Amino acid sequence: MSIEQILASRGLLDALTPRGGRLVGPCPVHGGDNPRAFVVDRRKGLWRCFTHCDGGGDVVELVRRLDGVGYAEAAHR
Repeated sequence: MSIEQILASRGLLDALTPRGGRLVGPCPVHGGDNPRAFVVDRRKGLWRCFTHCDGGGDVVELVRRLDGVGYAEAAHR
């Protein structure tokens, strides 16, 4: 699944604004409200939080962070 599909399945995609090849919005990982903190590169399938989390990665890392599980469990999900 793509990052967009994961975000949509969790009801998080609506909070993000398309900006070129990216999606930008508040970070769903730490629940922040900064409208530019969370950036998804749609072409590369990568995300990054530029505030509290200071994290990023691929779709598996996003599921890992959102669900609070290990890498193997996140990949399975």
